[in-house]
Amino acid sequence: MWSDASSEAPIDARLAAAFTDQTLVTDWEGKTQSANNTLSVRPGKVYWISNANSAALALLPISEPFLISDFDRNTNHIVVPESKGTSGQLFNPTTLEVADHAVWITDNWAYKAAAQPTKPADFDASFAAGYSDSGLDLIVRVKDGTFVQDNPLGSFWKGDSVQFAIDTFGQGFTGDQVEFQAALTPQGPVLYKQLVPFVGGNLPTNWTPGNSVAQYASLKVDQTVPNETTYYIHVNSSELYPYVHDPKNPLRLSVLVNNNNGSGRLGWLEWSSGIGSDKNPAKYGKVWTLNGLVVEAVQTSMTKGQTQTLGARGLTANGFVDLSGKAAWSSSDASTVTVDTYGTVKAIGEGSAIIQASYGPFVGSIAITVGNSLPVTTAAVSPAQPDGQNGWYVNPVTVTMAAIDHLSGVAKTEYSLDGGTTWEPYANPLTLDKDAQNVLSYRSTDKAGNVEVAQTLTINVDKTAPVTTATLSPALPDGQNGWYVNPVTVTLGATDNLSGVAKTEYSLDGGTTWQTFMVPLTFDRDSKYTFSYRSTDHAGNVEISQTISFNVDRVAPTISISAPAAQSYSDADDMTPQFTVTDDLSGVDNGKTVLTLDGQTCSREPQFLSIPCHWVHT
Repeated sequence: MWSDASSEAPIDARLAAAFTDQTLVTDWEGKTQSANNTLSVRPGKVYWISNANSAALALLPISEPFLISDFDRNTNHIVVPESKGTSGQLFNPTTLEVADHAVWITDNWAYKAAAQPTKPADFDASFAAGYSDSGLDLIVRVKDGTFVQDNPLGSFWKGDSVQFAIDTFGQGFTGDQVEFQAALTPQGPVLYKQLVPFVGGNLPTNWTPGNSVAQYASLKVDQTVPNETTYYIHVNSSELYPYVHDPKNPLRLSVLVNNNNGSGRLGWLEWSSGIGSDKNPAKYGKVWTLNGLVVEAVQTSMTKGQTQTLGARGLTANGFVDLSGKAAWSSSDASTVTVDTYGTVKAIGEGSAIIQASYGPFVGSIAITVGNSLPVTTAAVSPAQPDGQNGWYVNPVTVTMAAIDHLSGVAKTEYSLDGGTTWEPYANPLTLDKDAQNVLSYRSTDKAGNVEVAQTLTINVDKTAPVTTATLSPALPDGQNGWYVNPVTVTLGATDNLSGVAKTEYSLDGGTTWQTFMVPLTFDRDSKYTFSYRSTDHAGNVEISQTISFNVDRVAPTISISAPAAQSYSDADDMTPQFTVTDDLSGVDNGKTVLTLDGQTCSREPQFLSIPCHWVHT
């Protein structure tokens, strides 16, 4: 869309009427604009519109201001190959290990002749494509008996190499493509960025212009298998600018493999066209980068006359995308269930039908059963969500049931807590207050005798905290008066009867700070220890902390002698021993302080010593 007006003006209301909640409008800089009738169009600028209502667009007149070019008419009749791709990383960039969900594309390859009119017998190719948050992944596996690549930069296509291109807007316009050449040269692997779209505005920082080596991409080549060359290519999203990946829409891609036997380019294999013979993105194939398609229903059992709208979800590496408005719907038995273009099903008659949703090459299905009118029971849980962790309740849970039947009415509602072996009548809300992994089954019976298919509800209740035990080694003090004189090892063990132990902690500062217990702890420093410990289970129950105390004193007392001094004395002198005994922790046992003279024990109390003359004494 563009405007030839002299000034800015609102979008034509007839065109805006074709916008849906899926419509995307981008301006000439690639910036997203408002997809509604408030969009202001600036003159001399081009806007791109995608995912508009095709039926509404078809009603617009083929005249001013709505034009349909011959190019658009022609491309509508081009048949291109389609294939599944992958959402998420396709291979490990370090080990080159290929993802298990990779889809190898082996069909729809066509040989185009250059020097040799027929495809060489030893020449074949396959590829896998994927798109992740970081960009495009491409693996191309080539079987070729002779490998030749000695061409200069930009002319890799003349030798054994790979060329690939994507249509950045997916509209099929020449000039919108970004094209690359990948080759194993004598100097090593090189990924050459050949063509880029003509774009203005602010370009990404991590972007390489055309006709140069791609700076924000990688290429690795493996030739360990004889007569086989595998190219592992990753291109950052910024290098594909202005392409914006949308898993709801296919990646328009073309892959070409060149063959040279040493005497020149023999020809090439191409998956879709648009690179080798001519530069035409309208001929690019479609690769759908999803990991599957699933169909979802509110209920799979219906009664006659009931309707519901199904959902179609495309699976991606990050979750899913809603394809309900894009998928094509069908029913295996319209006499049982019908489905419209929006996925709304209606129960017509008794039986079963398979409802199928297809989107590109992906197909998802679900079985819908239609029977007689059955009662429907609902169960409301209070609290509505687990008040503990990891899906556990740590307080009593109340379950309230309600049943409806549109014909004869509800006769009774029952519940079972033993897998349906025994059933109890439901009269009042149930309170589940015992620790257990409860599987609650419930059903209702109507007055006509129709019994509802039992529904189940899992309610896990764990109100009990774990129990931790502490073991000391040695078990008892190996010193006197309750003191340890050697290192003490503390081992903690915890048990939980239901959700299991999540972690065990200990504290040495009275519970101010806690540390995770991993391995037995050894205390080898002198101190009086107060050791607190506790455990937490997976439900979030925290044990009341327990405490043990133990004392470690591995250092002996210190004796300081102040008299007599180490010197000579006259035999006429009186000497009184003077000394002090100190201990910094457990204290001195005065009853066990021994004083000796020349190896003979003296009294603890100071006294005069009778010392023989002319002798050296200790």
